[in-house]
Amino acid sequence: MLYVALGIIAAAFIIFSLPFIRLLAKRISLVTRLKRVCKAKGFSLVGVKPLWFLSPNSSKNCDFYIVKEYEILCVKLFGLRRRDSTLVFTHNNRFFLRKYVKGLPPTIVYSSPIETRIKALPEYNFRYKYKLEWELKKPTSVLLINPVSAEIKYAPKTGGERTIGSNEQINNYEIASLSRFISFYVEDIVIL
Repeated sequence: MLYVALGIIAAAFIIFSLPFIRLLAKRISLVTRLKRVCKAKGFSLVGVKPLWFLSPNSSKNCDFYIVKEYEILCVKLFGLRRRDSTLVFTHNNRFFLRKYVKGLPPTIVYSSPIETRIKALPEYNFRYKYKLEWELKKPTSVLLINPVSAEIKYAPKTGGERTIGSNEQINNYEIASLSRFISFYVEDIVIL
């Protein structure tokens, strides 16, 4: 009986930990890819603190800089633990997640949306630990969503929600996923 209880507790812990393990794996992959691309291009990747890639969404400072010849990318990481959720930004600098609860009644499979409470998007400081020699470079502020959710939407003041993609500006932030960030901002490849 004791082994069954321990097995149930261990299984519950593993299931609870999976989203956090996903977040950690994606962030380690992010660091590896960014370092490789920056080294190949001759850019500098400057983290603002140790373990900068594990920074929470609520942290008000940017997480790292990529220093290019004439431009500096000021980046704040914004991560979502669950892939099957929808991230919705609102017009008044707020956001919420729409999660889906899946059910299996006797006849059909259905998915019911549940929205989390609306949270204020912090006013991020993209000049945190900004160096004096960077002042002559053009700054670009980017909110890098990693890991991403299934969908990212924007809810304007009037009208319905619309799906947004990478490189769109929402609430004074450039929104980007990792692959789009690397191709558009770091490698300067324009994808039409």
